[in-house]
Amino acid sequence: MAEINTGGGGGKKGGGKVRSKKASTRVDMTPMVDLGFLLITFFILATTLSKPSSMTLNVPDKTKTEETEPI
Repeated sequence: MAEINTGGGGGKKGGGKVRSKKASTRVDMTPMVDLGFLLITFFILATTLSKPSSMTLNVPDKTKTEETEPI
């Protein structure tokens, strides 16, 4: 998962200022990538499996009314 390296840096020995060692961290991103792919596949499957719903409309019948012209 996470790794902390406390290895030394410079090779100087002897006199001079004494500095503290800085720890470098490294985070493994593999679990986060796996979780991302799982979420993507879940949302793709969940959206395609849902049935679309629509409103019902009341429309008039298709009856032809012929108008006759008076002669």
